[in-house]
Amino acid sequence: NLYDRVAAHKNKLYLGFSADYDCNRLVWYENHETMPEAIKRKTRIKAWKRVWKIELIESFNCDWLDLHENIEFRLFEWEKRGSKSPAKGGRLE
Repeated sequence: NLYDRVAAHKNKLYLGFSADYDCNRLVWYENHETMPEAIKRKTRIKAWKRVWKIELIESFNCDWLDLHENIEFRLFEWEKRGSKSPAKGGRLE
């Protein structure tokens, strides 16, 4: 559940990078069918250069808005309209 996981990070329930550096905005995410797919993608992205990661975020969310409150709504709306989600090549509206 991405919504709950982000909320836990916002409330510093997980120790580590997000708590240490006060990272509390969700600016990018992708959906995957399986956990192994998601882990594989995360591992690949972690090896990327910083500039590539920034380009990925800005292609998805050019204003670096906090997407946390819109997670469920956005997913439902894309599915309802038959649009592509940002994780599948669409853009935020």
